[in-house]
Amino acid sequence: MPNQPLVSIGLPTYNRASTLRRAIESALAQDYPNIELVISDNASTDETQAICLEVAARDKRVRYLRQQANQGATVNFREVLKQSRGEFFMWLSDDDWMDESYVSQCLSVLLAQPDLGLVCGRERYYENGEFVFESTQINLLQNTGAERVQAYYEQVSMNGTIYGLMRREQILKVPFYEMLAGDWLFVARVAFQSKVKTLESVAINRSVAGESQDIHRLAASLGLSKFMVKNPHLRIALSMFGDIMRQSSPYQSMSLFARLGLGYRSSAAVIKRYCVPDWHRRLYERAKRLEAGLKHRFRSVQ
Repeated sequence: MPNQPLVSIGLPTYNRASTLRRAIESALAQDYPNIELVISDNASTDETQAICLEVAARDKRVRYLRQQANQGATVNFREVLKQSRGEFFMWLSDDDWMDESYVSQCLSVLLAQPDLGLVCGRERYYENGEFVFESTQINLLQNTGAERVQAYYEQVSMNGTIYGLMRREQILKVPFYEMLAGDWLFVARVAFQSKVKTLESVAINRSVAGESQDIHRLAASLGLSKFMVKNPHLRIALSMFGDIMRQSSPYQSMSLFARLGLGYRSSAAVIKRYCVPDWHRRLYERAKRLEAGLKHRFRSVQ
């Protein structure tokens, strides 16, 4: 890569001092030299500030920003993007870490293939330091944006795809909503505009921890109704449909009929994958409780 464009790594953080240093060091240890690391501290009350100040003092590639009050996770994610200066950008979670060649490999593919808008590595998940599983590799290489969006919603689960490398000018125009699965809607919009590729040769290592990994708790923290807290993927499916039907970029390039079709197919895919099995499980459990109750009453009568 003779020109070595600047790559910005945005690291939003809040009260994760125990894992933050590992995330920072994984960014600074990249074998691609021309990077900046933008850290936005969402008014942490632990040792986060001290760690960031110490790292920024010894490495000029680090820019540390501290919010006066907690603005919420999504606002903090948008802040590191806004404050970045690179031609290319990626997010890094404060409890995750990257392979050493993550940036260089993703950037090499992005530069070689202009039709790609997002390149990420494999998603490897850890719990208490132990490898647990590897998520589905998402490749969205279809020729039309509608096909890519539908394929994405048919596969997405943990959504480590959002931690891939992207073209900064492109994603600056993509809304990132403060809502349940706002990151899903963000990646879908990116996929509508350009292709998405997952590299098998490199990985981002993610922690199975925190509120974001418990979708019911996350739904409750967003103030959703009790019904939607119990059925969060139904809320997500409705949000997906509404986002596609909304006459805003990029979906406004499609006709109303085409948006209706894409919205229906995409939301139906999520409902089929997540909601229907959950409802079946609840009905089965309710039937088992009813059966146990009837057996108890029958024995009492005898």
